Amino acid sequence: MKIILVGGGKVGFALCRSLVAEKHDVLLIEQNEAVLNHIVNRFDIIGILGNGADFAILEQASVQDCDIFIALTEYDEVNMIAAVLAKKMGAKETIVRVRNPEYSNTYFKEKNILGFSLIVNPELLAARAIANIIDFPNALSVERFFGGRVSLMEFTVKSSSGLCQMPISDFRKKFGNVIVCAIERDHQIIIPSGDMTVQDKDRIFVTGNRVDMMLFHNYFKSRAVKSLLIVGAGRIAYYLLGILKDSRIDTKVIEINPEIASFFSEKFPNLHIVQGDGTAKDILLEESAQHYDAVATLTGVDEENLITSMFLDRVGVQKISPRSIVPVSSRLSMRLIFQVSSHLKASL
Repeated sequence: MKIILVGGGKVGFALCRSLVAEKHDVLLIEQNEAVLNHIVNRFDIIGILGNGADFAILEQASVQDCDIFIALTEYDEVNMIAAVLAKKMGAKETIVRVRNPEYSNTYFKEKNILGFSLIVNPELLAARAIANIIDFPNALSVERFFGGRVSLMEFTVKSSSGLCQMPISDFRKKFGNVIVCAIERDHQIIIPSGDMTVQDKDRIFVTGNRVDMMLFHNYFKSRAVKSLLIVGAGRIAYYLLGILKDSRIDTKVIEINPEIASFFSEKFPNLHIVQGDGTAKDILLEESAQHYDAVATLTGVDEENLITSMFLDRVGVQKISPRSIVPVSSRLSMRLIFQVSSHLKASL
């Protein structure tokens, strides 16, 4: 397929690499000449220097002949204008990244009034992933498919667990239609057969329908998350609070910027928000961070998230958002690329 990308940032770079590996015909539009040259030379693709929302640039790229047009710049307005123009000019499918909650709520909450094939919001994806982990605190990761009807969960097996030394063939007898689709053992991925047994320290990837997966998770007898501390009131926090608004989880947010703290107080009047530096140890201890069931460190600085998470782990917080362990930018990129790639495969 002929695919045109607008934006050569982290996501654009990674998506170029993925699409080239899949033998697609890729053209990149990027305003930064150094960035453009680096990606073009790295992946041997065609590049055009310019604004992806410029009609003349899109004409030069022959957008009317492309199968899929993807706008991934850091500016929502550029992405939307570029995708609307591309659609009008004849692009078969348009994919657009939109991150601003105001745009998401205005244009895309109930229906896609601009006619895009796919709208991706990496911060919303991250917020949903954190909410999934809060719902299933024993899982290392949770992915949901088909409108939440099917789940894929990752667990670490401990020697004290009833799963340890359990034959794969016993899983369906005990847990219904739950399938162990992969096991990571000694840094190798294994597709298990029925006569295999689960061992201590295995990381197992389990899938099934919503009811069966809830029963499987409850087998671990975990304590529900009843309190949550969020460090950093950014877009991920905004979406996460929206997802959790009807839950009974006692939530507190620490935000260093007084204007942002005030904005969140207005948007979420029942929220307990503290204005201060949530990465400072004294403030975390003052706010009793160690007594929360879960903490999500969502500042805009990956290094601060990592250091704060290490401190919280040391003082005894049971569940720390995985956004804290792997840099936020990396996680967002991976989730966005997975969503885009899934759509591309469905379009073939």
